[in-house]
Amino acid sequence: MSLLSVLAYMSIVLIFLAFIFFLIGVARAGRTFERPSSTKAGIPAVSVERLRIIRRADWRCAASLLYAALVAYALTLVGTGPLFTEASGNVAGGVLLIAGIVGLILVALLLVRHIGLSRALRDLDARARDGHASDPPYGRD
Repeated sequence: MSLLSVLAYMSIVLIFLAFIFFLIGVARAGRTFERPSSTKAGIPAVSVERLRIIRRADWRCAASLLYAALVAYALTLVGTGPLFTEASGNVAGGVLLIAGIVGLILVALLLVRHIGLSRALRDLDARARDGHASDPPYGRD
């Protein structure tokens, strides 16, 4: 398995993971929340903002994975020479390499998502305690 094929398969897996994160963000939204209708339905504004922050975090993860897939795909187009094109003959090792690299990217991404999401939710809770929960934290969707 050559490095070009490893990068190509890795970009396919990253695109698939980005699609999963995008679908999770859409599923979390459930339906579009507008401020007047959410207060009439009995959903507090803080809960609506919390859902928006979480949905934005999921979509940011999807965008980051798409960016990593684009970089991997661009390397397959640019890569020339024996380093990229010489086949090793070790398909099982190539599959493990793809799984390992994608796993490391996913762990790093989830760690960054967790840190960013916990900070944003902590800021939202602090604003809710201060009575400024109606101000959107990062603008509107």
